[in-house]
Amino acid sequence: WFWALTQHELQSLAAFNEANHSFELKTSIPKIPSGLYQLHKRGSAQQAGNELSQAHRYRLSAPLGEWVVQQAKSRELPSTQLVFDYSSHTAKVSVIENLIGKSGKLRLQKFSIESLERSEDYLLFAAMDQQGNTLPAEVAQKLMQLPAFEHPASQNNQIAEPPASEAALEGILESERNQVEKSVNNRNLSFFEQEVNKLDAWADDLKEGLEASIKELDKQIKEVRREAKIAVTLEEKLALQKQQKNLESQRNKSRRELFDKQDEVDERREELIESLEGKLNKKTTVETLFTVQWSVQ
Repeated sequence: WFWALTQHELQSLAAFNEANHSFELKTSIPKIPSGLYQLHKRGSAQQAGNELSQAHRYRLSAPLGEWVVQQAKSRELPSTQLVFDYSSHTAKVSVIENLIGKSGKLRLQKFSIESLERSEDYLLFAAMDQQGNTLPAEVAQKLMQLPAFEHPASQNNQIAEPPASEAALEGILESERNQVEKSVNNRNLSFFEQEVNKLDAWADDLKEGLEASIKELDKQIKEVRREAKIAVTLEEKLALQKQQKNLESQRNKSRRELFDKQDEVDERREELIESLEGKLNKKTTVETLFTVQWSVQ
């Protein structure tokens, strides 16, 4: 796909060698050098020693690759009538065979959604045949993989408009957008539950540790009190009273720490909620990339 796109966008600027997926860029593009390029793929680095060893590796993320993609993305695609040529397709596709002789309308939209500081783009297909039957999105995708040519009557509108109405196509796309939003919402819900579970687990561990410490101090205090009751000298009683006071002081400190940690948990929970509330505000955009009337031969 990337190689085909490169050939299309650079057709007037480069000479292509199909045999080894290389091309000579004849015209300089701003910040992109001219010269020999080879499509980067596994094993291509082993070509050292031949004329391609010094070629620019052509990658999707390289400057020329980004330029090619941006050129394609920014291209205006007016409505037209395409004939998909299944007879020229090398592989058998049963769902497309069933469309031979049929026609209809197809639309592709880019649906962008930004949530939880994450931006995602989705390509959504809506397609119908001339009888108004909806084509599954995966069938529309397979249809777009076929060789195709523009119908000669595209310019003068000699082909009748299929009955697939705008409302019907938009209804399909709206349903697909709703499914995407539902999926994103479910993922966000799962993320929120995971974060809350982490906070609860931390709070439980903290609480259990401090409560166990307080329980142990209570046990020691009771033991000291029992020993103090049976002490036979004043010195022993005073020492045990002092020990009891120290233990009670430690217990009171642990209790205050427990309350402080509970307040900290509440604060963290509030911060988590406020943080996620802001990030959960979804921003969506819809862009129609193209609409075509189609037929299959």
